[in-house]
This record gives sequence, C-alpha cells and structure tokens, in this order.
Amino acid sequence: MDERPQVEIRYCVPCGYYAMASWIGGEFDREFPSKVAIAFVPSAHGELKVSINGAVVYDYMTISKRAYPDYEAVTRMKMTMREMVPALG
Repeated sequence: MDERPQVEIRYCVPCGYYAMASWIGGEFDREFPSKVAIAFVPSAHGELKVSINGAVVYDYMTISKRAYPDYEAVTRMKMTMREMVPALG
C-alpha cells in the first residue's frame, strides 16, 4: 500500500472539469514531487472536490459563490497539505 499522503480530486466529466482537476493535480505534483499520491476520480452532477487524506479542503458545491479555484485557492490547499502532513515541510 502507498504510504504517501493521498490527494483525491473528484471532477464532473459532463461539466468539463477535467482541465481544472488536471491543473490542481499538477500544482500539487510541482509542489510535492513524488511525495504525494494524486488520484483523479471522474464523477458527475457538478462535482469538483479536493480531499487530502480523506479531509475535504475544497468543494465547489459548498462554496456560496460557486467560484472555481484560482491560484490563491490552490495555494491555500497546498498550505493545508503542509499543515496536515508536517513531514512535507
């Protein structure tokens, strides 16, 4: 079993969120190369959700303004990863 921290990115296929999910995953990979396991999970119904070790750190469906994640939001996700997994530095 993979012992690395797990990042799961669920994205709506019919909505065309794959590019957004791919960008978010790429940002995690650039920040933590080979130190985290990134899983892309296709879904539907407008879902775009990022979880770190099972804890949801971004959920498009629960944001009041339904804003797509920007660079600042992804930076916050990466900071949360560092807080949750101190070994990543």
